[in-house]
Amino acid sequence: SASCTLDLAYDYWCAGAMAEIMGKHDDAAMFYKFGQNYKNVFDPKSGFMRGKTEDGKWREPFRPDQEVNDYVETDAWQASWSVPHDVQGLIDLHGGDAPFIAKLDAFFTAPSLVVDARPDITGMVGQDAQGNEPSNHIPYLYPFAGAAWKTQYWIRKVAGLYKNTPAGVPGNDDCGQLSSWFVFAALGFYPVNAATGVYVIGSPLVNRCSIHNPGKNTTFTIIAENNSAENVFIQNAQLNGKELTRSWFTHNDIVAGGELRFRMGNTPNKEWAAAPIDRPPSGLVKDRAR
Repeated sequence: SASCTLDLAYDYWCAGAMAEIMGKHDDAAMFYKFGQNYKNVFDPKSGFMRGKTEDGKWREPFRPDQEVNDYVETDAWQASWSVPHDVQGLIDLHGGDAPFIAKLDAFFTAPSLVVDARPDITGMVGQDAQGNEPSNHIPYLYPFAGAAWKTQYWIRKVAGLYKNTPAGVPGNDDCGQLSSWFVFAALGFYPVNAATGVYVIGSPLVNRCSIHNPGKNTTFTIIAENNSAENVFIQNAQLNGKELTRSWFTHNDIVAGGELRFRMGNTPNKEWAAAPIDRPPSGLVKDRAR
């Protein structure tokens, strides 16, 4: 029930976003309201998404590292971050930036044990199951709370699970999702909520690469200066020659062509993209050319 509620809440939000773009504002409002149903399974006492009994009480016994009853291919640790359409709302449920960041830190450093786990839950970094799709967006949530440097750190740890061997993907590559995750990680960004056309910046693995758009005959180039296995932290960034202080950009930026340049270092720049105005948006971006 917890997993289904969370998945459907995102689906409803996507339907609302489509309705909004189509100008069907009443429909959009209805679906956006349904998209808030994730709040119904959040237990503020434990800080986890949980299932309820028929009379509305939290199901007991409960342990967050067990895949049972209310979760599909996840435990509560992993399922509790499945709100890609309203990360700010999830931050608010946790009580603000600091407790949200602390919970993420605990997630990545918790014992990698999942009781009664299916074979799908693999590729563990703490409780992050990189080998299974429900966890794939979680390392990119720190920038929403102003701690982009922590995403940079953990992305490199998670990406290290991939090897250039026949068994080099750390799980079941359903429809190529895990391979796609690695490509995005290597490029240095990821679509936490793909329906928004927004990419959240991580830590690029490549030193230089180009994405060619044959439809418009444009090229978007990514350059990471001073990049290495030790220099995982973004010191500063530029988009098309202008300083980029925010931890996100749009798909339209790629389509239009241009250059995204990072300067990397071995110590975190904790001020980069920390200001509220520089954090990724929750919801549709009204001005996607920004």
